[in-house]
This record gives sequence, structure tokens and C-alpha cells, in this order.
Amino acid sequence: MKRYKRALASLYGMTVFLLMLVYTSCSKNQSPAGSTNTNNPPPAASPTIWEKLAKDENEFPVCSILFAAIRRAGLDSLLDSRGPFTLFAPYDIGFKGEGITRDLIDALPIDSVKKIVLRLIVPDSILPKLFYGQRNKIVSLSGDSVFVSINPDLISVNNILSPQTVFLSNGLMIYLYSMPLYPVRTITQLAQSEPELAFFSAALQRAKSGVTNIESMLSGQIVCTVFAPSNQAFRNAGYTSIADINAANPDTLASLLSYHVLPGRMFYSDLISSKNLVQYITVSGKSLTIVTEEVTNGFDYDYVAKVLGNANPENAIILQKDNMATNGIIHMINKVLLR
Repeated sequence: MKRYKRALASLYGMTVFLLMLVYTSCSKNQSPAGSTNTNNPPPAASPTIWEKLAKDENEFPVCSILFAAIRRAGLDSLLDSRGPFTLFAPYDIGFKGEGITRDLIDALPIDSVKKIVLRLIVPDSILPKLFYGQRNKIVSLSGDSVFVSINPDLISVNNILSPQTVFLSNGLMIYLYSMPLYPVRTITQLAQSEPELAFFSAALQRAKSGVTNIESMLSGQIVCTVFAPSNQAFRNAGYTSIADINAANPDTLASLLSYHVLPGRMFYSDLISSKNLVQYITVSGKSLTIVTEEVTNGFDYDYVAKVLGNANPENAIILQKDNMATNGIIHMINKVLLR
């Protein structure tokens, strides 16, 4: 099934990429890649975004919850207007995965439904303006940000694979397998909310009293990727309780924690993109290695990323991936990394 989805997404991704090239080359005023002029609209016969949703609802209702939410929020006329707009269109299974059903849409206050929908609408046709191979920050009508990546193989939104993108008369629709996540907490706050990261959070707090305040960095505006050891990982490393962490030297903990932090936002898909061994420099100045392995199960396959510290005899397994914060991402791992 994963092979089928990957192949399908790759086909759609290549198609969209080629359409972007045609779209760009047809523009009278050429712009650098990633900032393409968008004056040339699709053919007048193309439906609007709302007309396409209505057509889907009648013929192949895979976005029924989105259709109902837009209509209840009174935003159908907006998506039927000139635009341009981009609509991120999660399938019903994506809404249900977040506990949002058709009945819930009917029961929620209209303002709550409108907030859900506005997060999925961008006031522009974004695809011709995306930088190829990069994570492009896009702001929706709700003011929330998502990160869109595009290359010949796939399009993803917050690391959610898109199986299909459709160009329409007033913009485009990017279908998604699941709902994009919109973080509201910093890395520090996110770690504090996760019971399995209680030891990690305690270490951040203890390290504050040392020379280097790593907790302050993970609570601010600097964007980071954190490989956060689980509680059991700390126990296996000799910190058998939070009391042990509170008794540890704060500078030692700060040095340890800084080795688990990379600058920048790295989704799991970024970690496996090289399909090889790649070294990254942590904020401590020391390097760690991302090890990518292909795993197979009969006809199915996938890539798995693991993390190796310079002094670790074995790779650390990523237990939870892509936990998004306002200032980065947490990947929970099963070992404390040793430099």
C-alpha cells in the first residue's frame, strides 16, 4: 500500500512539476524560479474551487466534511469568487483522524467552523511561487502558517503527502491525506505537555541554572529541531529518576542537551531524503549522524531514519516524529545521544 501511495504521489508530483514549468514558460514576464509571474489564468472553462468541490460531492464524495464545513461557515461564495486562492483539501479520513466528523461540523458554532476552514485557505495561488526543493512558509487566511515542499516526486504540506493538485479558474486545490497541524506551543511547552518527555523537560529546567540556558533558546524565536530522549532513554543513561536529574551538574546537562539540537526545522521526510549517511552539526558544535535504512515487507517498502551520536555504539530509534512547535520540531528518540 505504501508503495502504491508513493508511486501515485510521485506521478502527481511530476505532473504538477511539469505543469509549473509550462505555466512559467508561458508567462510574458519571466521571473526567477520560485517567484513566477502568475498573470496567465487557467482556461475560462475551468471550474472554480467551490464548483470543483460541489462536483466532487456529487460524483466522488471524498471531501464531504470539508464541503459541509465551507458551506456552514458561509465561505462557499468566497471560493466561488475570482480569487486567486489555494485550498488545502483534506480527505474525510483526515478530518476524522482529528476527531472532526460531519455531525460535529453541524453542531459546532459557526465561528469555530469558520476558523477550521480559514486555516485551509491561502489568499493566493501558491504553487507557481514555491521555491523548488525547499520548505516554503505559507500563511493562511486565519494567520496560521504551514510549510509546503515541492519537487518532481511529491508535494507535501507540513510533511503531509499530497496525492493530487488541481489547477482551477480561481486558484488550486491541494488534496491531503490528513489535516495539517497548526502548532501553538514552543518546543519547551510541547515537551512539558508530553508525559514521555518528563525527564527531558526536567533536564531543561535544571540546565537553566548553568552557564548555558538551552531552555531559553527552545522557548524563543530561534527555529530548531530537537531529538528528545524519552524517559526510559534517560533511565538507561543512568538518570534513574527526576531526582537524579535535579542533582546533576547543570552545565553537564546543558552540554548533553545541546548535542540533541539541530538548527532549523527538519521534518522526518528531510531526514530520510538523502537515503544515505549524513552528518549534521548540532548547536553544541559537535556532529551527529542521520542513518537512513530501507525496510521491506514483502512487496512493501519504506525508509527509516535513525540517529547516531559519535560515542553511541548503536543507532537511536525515532519513536515519535514531526511533533510540531511554533519554533521547530521534536522527534522523540529511545537513546540519549553521546558525543
